[in-house]
Amino acid sequence: MTDPLTRFVKALNDVNSTLNYGARTFSSLTSNPKHFPKVATVVLLSSGLIGLGLMEIVTTKRENNFQNVYRGETNNDERMSEDESIVRAMIENAKSSSPLENLENAAMAQKNFMLIPFDDKVTNEKRDRKFIEKISHRSKEIRNQNDNSE
Repeated sequence: MTDPLTRFVKALNDVNSTLNYGARTFSSLTSNPKHFPKVATVVLLSSGLIGLGLMEIVTTKRENNFQNVYRGETNNDERMSEDESIVRAMIENAKSSSPLENLENAAMAQKNFMLIPFDDKVTNEKRDRKFIEKISHRSKEIRNQNDNSE
């Protein structure tokens, strides 16, 4: 009986028999009308507390991830995608533009980036091309800054 595993199993068995007060198994406790309300209460409370704890862990982790994304913090192992840098460049442009310019830029962005990305047939206006080049240039700068910071 010097084996640690054997001693551990015996100790668990002793604790279990002490807690059960003569009841041999969990099923005998649940089938006994005297103990059923207690067992049901313990099972419901313990499963509820475990569920609440797991939900808090998941919620906290999700909130931290959303906050990091909102602040612009990305995982250092990941490179910034071209789409992400274009969106960031557009956000910077929108913050520095007037409301009227923002409406015009939004219409151009939808036409040029969302419908048919960088298609010359769609962007034949000089202003559209200038806007695309400005956003494209700024997105490359953002990607380069991100790559250099890693």
